[in-house]
Amino acid sequence: MNITYKIINSSSEVGNYRTEWLDLYSKTSSQPSTSFEWTDALLKTHLQKSDRFFLIILYQDSEIVGFLPLVLTTHNKFGISFTCLIPISELYNTHSDILYKKNNLDIAAKLVDAILTLRPSWELFRINNLLETDQALIDLHSILARRGGGYLIKSTEPSFFIKLPDTFERYLAERSKKFRNHLRRMGKKMDGTGKVDFLSRENFHDFNSAYEAVLKIESLSWKNSHGTAISSIKRQENFYKQLLEDIDNKQNSHLFYLYMDNEPIAYNMGIIKDDTYYYLKTSFIEEYRRLSPSTVLRAKLIETLIEKKIKYFDFPGEPYEWESQWANDLRWHRSIIIFNKSSKSRLLSFFYSVKNLIKPVTKERKVHFHNPLDTTAN
Repeated sequence: MNITYKIINSSSEVGNYRTEWLDLYSKTSSQPSTSFEWTDALLKTHLQKSDRFFLIILYQDSEIVGFLPLVLTTHNKFGISFTCLIPISELYNTHSDILYKKNNLDIAAKLVDAILTLRPSWELFRINNLLETDQALIDLHSILARRGGGYLIKSTEPSFFIKLPDTFERYLAERSKKFRNHLRRMGKKMDGTGKVDFLSRENFHDFNSAYEAVLKIESLSWKNSHGTAISSIKRQENFYKQLLEDIDNKQNSHLFYLYMDNEPIAYNMGIIKDDTYYYLKTSFIEEYRRLSPSTVLRAKLIETLIEKKIKYFDFPGEPYEWESQWANDLRWHRSIIIFNKSSKSRLLSFFYSVKNLIKPVTKERKVHFHNPLDTTAN
């Protein structure tokens, strides 16, 4: 078995590998952030002029067995300016992952070789938010421990996760009585206010009209005045449009709406891969807050997913307190940091070591909820 790699440094060449990328992604359980569509959408919307792009392609004999798109950027930490190599997926805050044939340490070792030899040189390589159970984390940790050298693996914040039961009634039984009563009251209140309809992507004539409904809700949501609505930030608007439109033909994108008197007032956006629903975005029109439209719509979404035999509901990469009403399970993340051999890299490694001595890692892990008002737009 001959494992090799190639590195390309032009984003315009990525499309040449679309077929092989789609095929490899379909054969793995990798996160949506490793997909061709996700990468392509980020390249077209989030890449800055100062960023340097690289794509590592892994081969087993003549077969492509891995892709890792990377960006070389300038960061500041501990008052030090340094070059940092990160997966392009981390330009958007979500679960990290690497697309390759996992459980093969030879492939993982060659991936590490490619990262370490990438030029121009970098001072720090970082991949955040790898799930603790992810095989990529296990493989890379094994390779780095075997080789020695400067690296660090640390815990990062968790995310919520639902193991969906076989019936919606069973799911509701697992929620608190207070939550169930609130959901029931809001449903009745909404029915008494106007004509209620739940629509999906299939109810729209085309993708553009479905996406326009999302933008309308966003523009009238609390996020608009806060400056984080999709409709307020052009790169966000274009990213989601590009991503969802590209995967729309494979029926993996999922848009779900709550309409009141034939007008959209709330939506949920996600991606379905295999037996998992990956939650991306949600919002509602502020005028209807008293009716809790997001709660009513999310309950209907979960009911619909259960009917479709979806087994897991995956929340985004950071925890919010409202998510705890819907989910009991948490999945923790870890980050990997690799230090290069330059003097600045050694200095960064020293500062990280000092930081760990001052604030050592404890076995007890606490969830620190994010405040939606503090969220910055990807």
